[in-house]
Amino acid sequence: MKFLIYTTIISLSLAGSITAARAAGVLKDAKVPHLTTTAAIPRNPRVPFAKYRFGLHVSGYPLSQLTIGIPERVRVSDGITVTDQSGQEIESSTTFEGNTAIVTFAQPVAPDTTLKVTLNGVRTSTFSSRVWLFPVTGRGAEMTTDIPLGMARIATYD
Repeated sequence: MKFLIYTTIISLSLAGSITAARAAGVLKDAKVPHLTTTAAIPRNPRVPFAKYRFGLHVSGYPLSQLTIGIPERVRVSDGITVTDQSGQEIESSTTFEGNTAIVTFAQPVAPDTTLKVTLNGVRTSTFSSRVWLFPVTGRGAEMTTDIPLGMARIATYD
């Protein structure tokens, strides 16, 4: 019962902090992990094996796992790499289950760490400009359920 209450409180806090932060335009003081930036490298949808990247600021509690929803028409062929703010690769393993990628960290990522999550070798089934949405959830070191962290919005242009 305690766990259910704890999870509910964190979920509501996350929803409230993101709404308030978006209204203010600043997420620096958030008490939960949150997405920061997104990019397609290069932005041209015709380039095969592009990289899609999003930033994640870990705060509030250590993060042990990320789950990334991959859109139906997107394929990630060269795995996912995670680096910290200094560019050091974070040791992790990635498993793909259908249209979901699960990144499990060897050691929980400490709060106040900024991560860059890179999807390598991305191919799409369309060659036109598009905005791709990747839902991202995370799991704290001592949690058994995922907490929504946001929607990574990756835009490609002709």
